[in-house]
Amino acid sequence: MENKHLKMSPVARFMSNVKIGQRFMVSMMSILTILVIMIILLLTQSTGYQQSYNRLLDNLNDISYIIQETETQGNRILDYFTMEKNIADSGEAEIIVQMLYRINNIRENIGTDERYKGNQETLKIVENLLNNYAQDFKNGAGKCGEKYSMAGDSDFYSMVDTAGYIVENCNKLQALEMNRSENLKNEISDGYEKLLIVVSIIIFIVVFLTIMFIYSVTESITYPLGILMSHISDVSRSGLLDEDELLEGTDKNKNSSKREETNP
Repeated sequence: MENKHLKMSPVARFMSNVKIGQRFMVSMMSILTILVIMIILLLTQSTGYQQSYNRLLDNLNDISYIIQETETQGNRILDYFTMEKNIADSGEAEIIVQMLYRINNIRENIGTDERYKGNQETLKIVENLLNNYAQDFKNGAGKCGEKYSMAGDSDFYSMVDTAGYIVENCNKLQALEMNRSENLKNEISDGYEKLLIVVSIIIFIVVFLTIMFIYSVTESITYPLGILMSHISDVSRSGLLDEDELLEGTDKNKNSSKREETNP
């Protein structure tokens, strides 16, 4: 009697040697790991885009602050002459320090990308003008002593003149930053499209692995059943053959007995 052997794939053969519970745990952990990596990728990319756009918005806000303050500060200081306002209490020095601080932030946020060379050069002009502006205030305040007075008028008038150039170049820088914001929006849009493609590929891989897992588990379960059914079929056919031989032998004995009775 010859047994029928069913074909079994290497993956299913390997899976058949592993307990079903272990197979399930390993497969689920693998799928969850892929999903976690995908989520981390999404969050990292999204956070990076959000930070870049927030930095650009900070630049626009800082530029607006510098424009607003330089437009009014010089004339405001000139008005202090008649009031003999105390320099330390006026808060004008702190405003200048704040503008210089914001210029540093703008420089860091623009970075060194060659695509935005115009932004960098315009910022350098604004920065130089603002340094001269700050120096004029320092010189004028030094001449005045504790209170604002005509002693520092030439330096404060120079501040007013410099402020006009600062505002002009800040408006130019603001327009350049607005253009950069449009470019950044396009980069973010393209980045999300590429990320969507990557996510789609990952989802396809997860689905494929899930199908392969289900197939291998199913095959590893049905394979032994197939072997068992093959043996049962062989045994059944063997039993039928034995029974037929037995019946055939019985019929022969009966015929032989009849011939003996008819021929004494």
